[in-house]
Amino acid sequence: MGISNPSEISRYTLRQEGDEDVLKIYYKRPRGSLLPDSKTLRLGRVNKTVVTDSGAPEYMNEKNISPILVSAINELDGIVKNADDVAGQKRAIIDEIDHLEEHLNRRINDLRTKIERL
Repeated sequence: MGISNPSEISRYTLRQEGDEDVLKIYYKRPRGSLLPDSKTLRLGRVNKTVVTDSGAPEYMNEKNISPILVSAINELDGIVKNADDVAGQKRAIIDEIDHLEEHLNRRINDLRTKIERL
């Protein structure tokens, strides 16, 4: 993942956008640091073909979380010790709400632009 100093990781968030999982890692940086406060990784989901009905040979494609991402999450859980921290959980929820607001506002503006063109 390109993380050179795992001790600086403070928390992470994981969300799904379409056929991708988005892992965002946040760092504890000193004030005035020129290094980024976070890093975002987008990982595609793994296609898996499964039989949908045992009586007839019908198949369905499922999209599952990548095994590499599962391993990364397990490692991050070991690094991030304050997972039970209420303030950290609140911050993660607020970040998710902010991201959703930004995404919805962008989508609403796109739709308004399309309406104006009509």
